[in-house]
Amino acid sequence: MKELKFRRKICYDLIMLSREAFYKQKEACKMNENKVVKFSYEQLDRLCMDAFQKFGFNAKQASIITDVLLTADMYGIQSHGMQRMVRYYKGIQKGTMKVDAKPEIVFETPVSAVVDGHDGMGQLNGHFAMELAIAKAKKAGVGIVSVRNSNHYGIAGYYAKMAAKEGMVFPVPTARPSWSQRLADRQ
Repeated sequence: MKELKFRRKICYDLIMLSREAFYKQKEACKMNENKVVKFSYEQLDRLCMDAFQKFGFNAKQASIITDVLLTADMYGIQSHGMQRMVRYYKGIQKGTMKVDAKPEIVFETPVSAVVDGHDGMGQLNGHFAMELAIAKAKKAGVGIVSVRNSNHYGIAGYYAKMAAKEGMVFPVPTARPSWSQRLADRQ
């Protein structure tokens, strides 16, 4: 059985996001002497699915976001895994992440496209863009897709893995606003 370990504080924050899911699972949770809680993969999958659907995402969207987050945790990249749920929830509350946003192709050629994410979840925008890039590469031999107006999309390796499953290789770069721009935006 797959298990993931999390520090107690992170677990508490995640549990607060989906209390109902936690109460269903709390009997199965175990804390050791180092205050590390162990959850099964299936418990975490259910927790994420419940939480993201309560945030307003449909089951398919919640599944994509959950898969990206849990893949990060399974690869040991906890900075991009479930602990991000709290930040995403706060972003949704503040309106910086829009639950109802749909990726839109705003420019397209046979080998390339620009997608506007409309401030939606990065995982959904990244998944949409990679599927589009793969489809273009299958037709034209190359597929280049960029996304703008998006949010944190998890681990880049998730999208490279999507391409690898199709027998393709894609670089998956990302960019973020500079810190100086973020500071200017706050003032």
